[in-house]
Amino acid sequence: MKYSRLLVLIAPVLVLIFFEPVLFYPSLFFSSLLLANLAVLAAIIVFIKAGKTKKNFADYLGTAILPLGFLSSILIYSSLAVNRFFIQFLFLAVAGFIYFYLRYLYYYLVRPEFCSGGTIKIFSSFGNFFIIFFSAAVVYGLQSFLNLPVWLLMIFMLIVTFLAVYQVMWANKVEMRMAFPYILVSGVILLEIGWSISFLPLNHNIAGLVLAICYYIMSGLSLSYLNDNLDKKIIKQYLIFGSVSILIVLLSARWM
Repeated sequence: MKYSRLLVLIAPVLVLIFFEPVLFYPSLFFSSLLLANLAVLAAIIVFIKAGKTKKNFADYLGTAILPLGFLSSILIYSSLAVNRFFIQFLFLAVAGFIYFYLRYLYYYLVRPEFCSGGTIKIFSSFGNFFIIFFSAAVVYGLQSFLNLPVWLLMIFMLIVTFLAVYQVMWANKVEMRMAFPYILVSGVILLEIGWSISFLPLNHNIAGLVLAICYYIMSGLSLSYLNDNLDKKIIKQYLIFGSVSILIVLLSARWM
């Protein structure tokens, strides 16, 4: 555990090393995905073990969902992309995100006296938005390119949504007994919205972005309510921001 801080640098480098072969040998996709997840998961487990306070299963799950979901969703999304420079940019973005997340996580778990707990909320809000976006884009892309059944893809999206909302609740220190009904309700509502979006003649990236905005509104309103600071002003802010954002996206999008 003495040199556990080195994992902050080693893990993202390993992720990049495992991702790069996929550009030239697509058959290594699943092996690369598994190895990259294991590298990050190992670093997280070491940090938790080296922590000064005892952690439960919720802490293991809460800290792991975000980085594993982020790197997995982007690698899967990259399988739909055709521009190698864009794919390379995505891989570098993953490595950068993993580095900064693990760097913060090290201080949060091992040296808590040097960090504030608020930063993990920022990581959670930023990271889960992109997890929903990339995952939804993959779902709508597979529907368009492979003509897969919508219900099967929506089950996958429902699981991703449950995990993302759970992680947001954990990061904001909401008691899981209180948060559980909102995790279920948010997942079901986003499932219905996502299913409705699948019938629109939208590009898969645009459809994914619309669903990600809906997720942002749902999670924001739920957190405000659970923190007892939900009022008309906050509701208006979220609804106006969401409505304007979706309208801009749809008006500027190229419909299929």
